[in-house]
Amino acid sequence: MSTLPKLRVWDEAGHPCRGRYLVTERGEPFFYLGDTAWELFHRLTREEADLYLTDRAAKGFTVIQAVALAELDGLNTPNAYGDTPLHRNDPAQPNEAYFRHVDWVIDRANALGLYVGLLPTWGDKVNQSASSAPQASASSPRPQATRRIGCWCWSAHAPLSHAVGEGLGVRGITSARA
Repeated sequence: MSTLPKLRVWDEAGHPCRGRYLVTERGEPFFYLGDTAWELFHRLTREEADLYLTDRAAKGFTVIQAVALAELDGLNTPNAYGDTPLHRNDPAQPNEAYFRHVDWVIDRANALGLYVGLLPTWGDKVNQSASSAPQASASSPRPQATRRIGCWCWSAHAPLSHAVGEGLGVRGITSARA
C-alpha cells in the first residue's frame, strides 16, 4: 500500500488555472516529472526493476509511466517470470501471478517516493479497428472485461491512472484519483 500523499486536480473555484495541475492532498503543488517505462512490468525482473526505479528516484523523477498489458506482444510473450497477464487472452481471467509482479514493482516505486502513472492497456488490445496487434479474447465482452483491468489500475496501488491509450481515438488522458 502506498504511503505517498494522494494527488488531486487543483480545483479552486474562479481561478483561471482551475483544473490544470496536480496538488497533494495537503494542497501542495505536485511537479510531474515522468519517465516512460511502458515495458517495465513485462520485460524486467524485480532486480532490474529495482535498479531502474532506484536510478530514476535518485535523478529526481516523480512519476514512472508504465502499462499493465504491454504493447510489444504483451498478451502472448510471458514476462521475465514466465507469466502472461491474462489466461487465454481473456480480460475476465487475469493471471494473478503476473499481477503480483506488477504490484511488487508499484510498491517498490512507491517506497522510493515514485508515483506510477499506470495505463491499463493500449487501445489496440481492445479495439480491433485500432491495429492488427493481438487482441484480448472476444470470448468475453471487451468493454466490460477490460473495465475490470482499468478498475484494478485505480486501486490503492496506483494513485495516477491513465484512462486510455492510443488507438481508441483519444490519446493520453491522465486522471488523478482523489
